[in-house]
Amino acid sequence: MRRLTIREEAEQDIRSALAWYQLQKPGLELEFLEALDETLSFLLEKPRRVHRIKGTIMSFPMGRFPFSIIHASTDEELLIIRVYHQKRNPRTRFRRLKR
Repeated sequence: MRRLTIREEAEQDIRSALAWYQLQKPGLELEFLEALDETLSFLLEKPRRVHRIKGTIMSFPMGRFPFSIIHASTDEELLIIRVYHQKRNPRTRFRRLKR
């Protein structure tokens, strides 16, 4: 099975979303985590059934929540680059990435 790697920027995105959802309605953050887990499981199984953004970088929507999983995939690894809110300017998707 492919290994899952989550970049620091994506972890930061997840923490921010969890904090926001917890403030909106206690327990909603757990629903967000469940949706994220389901989406990551799907991507681990079927990584290429997604929208290609640029080169090997792809995007897949989380479904119920307005986030997309920005990722790259090889036969060995699923690399999560960002967990990006769909209402943000798409040009800023990669600005926070460390080089």
